[in-house]
Amino acid sequence: MAGLLPKSKKDKKAEKKAAAAAAVVEEAKPVESEKPAKEKKDKKDNIKADNAASKKQQQLAKEREKLLEALARTNSALEELQESLGDEGEDAAPLAKKDVKSAVQDKKKNKKEEAAPTTTKKEKKAAATPAPAPVAPAAKQPKLTKLQEQMKKTLAGGKFRFLNEQLYTTTGEEAFDLFQSKPELFDEYHEGFRSQVELWPQNPVDIFISQLKPMSKDTVIADLGCGDAQISAELPKHNVLSFDLVAKNDRVTACDIAHLPLEDASVDVAIFCLSLMGTDFLKFLREAYRVLKPNGKLKISEVISRFTDVDAFVAALNALGFELKDSDSSNKMFIMFDFIKPAPGASSSGKKAKKGSKKAKVQEEVVDPSNVDLEELDGPSLLKPCIYKKR
Repeated sequence: MAGLLPKSKKDKKAEKKAAAAAAVVEEAKPVESEKPAKEKKDKKDNIKADNAASKKQQQLAKEREKLLEALARTNSALEELQESLGDEGEDAAPLAKKDVKSAVQDKKKNKKEEAAPTTTKKEKKAAATPAPAPVAPAAKQPKLTKLQEQMKKTLAGGKFRFLNEQLYTTTGEEAFDLFQSKPELFDEYHEGFRSQVELWPQNPVDIFISQLKPMSKDTVIADLGCGDAQISAELPKHNVLSFDLVAKNDRVTACDIAHLPLEDASVDVAIFCLSLMGTDFLKFLREAYRVLKPNGKLKISEVISRFTDVDAFVAALNALGFELKDSDSSNKMFIMFDFIKPAPGASSSGKKAKKGSKKAKVQEEVVDPSNVDLEELDGPSLLKPCIYKKR
């Protein structure tokens, strides 16, 4: 009967408190479980990101292997072509009807000459005089058929495109290692490069040579990415230092352009003629700043289609400490820039500001490119790779 008695006010209050406490506990439960759930999600996201990065690295490695295999196949095809050309002419072809007829006529002529009367005294004397030893004719290279010529051009073009892509999509250090391990690739690349530039109405290296010619013979010029050192060859009386990935001749020093074997502030003019290649080309420009003397000149020529934003490119060089003096985009194939490395305390006009003025304080702040974050400047977004299409 006790269970049927009405609940007292005290009991009702106690029940309400218990229900409220239970509700609080229930509300707290999801909050407590949120933290481990979030940690689990973050962990999963991290694992996904790591897996994606690993897959990307594996994909890049596979692509590189494919490119190397393609290069090996191209080399093999060229060797086979060369062998086939060398074998031509070794086996004599059967004589045609005309050739047989000609041979019979020659035989009859020889018989007549044998039956001719004896020689005169003059002829005997001439015969007694020893004749000069015959000079062996130089071995003639077999002439290529149109098909073989086309095959050779196609194979050479494929190899050039592969090497060109390697130079634009790898770092300077990786390109240096590649060409040092196989120097013959450097010649093959430049042969293809020359055939491309020959189609241009004007070569920028010729413009640079005409600009450098009137300069003093004591001017120290650094040709960075010089190829076969054309500037040095055409200006033999000037002090031209030539650098590239391979020493094509005795005028060239082989090195990674990001690490030049030169003293600080030792160069008057630095030149990049179509040579800002590689994903880390900003390192080359920073190195140029290091070796240039105060008020030294930086001359750049690059394919105009590579620029995504010319102003952004100039801004990046300003961040590295250079100051634009002039630019020329009148040529449809390339654009040219003239920068200087300002002397400490000099304004853009080259004049020093008055002591104590705001301009003087700004001028005293010398840019140190070694402190500039090159990743933040994002070189690959400033210059696109110059990739030639398969034709």
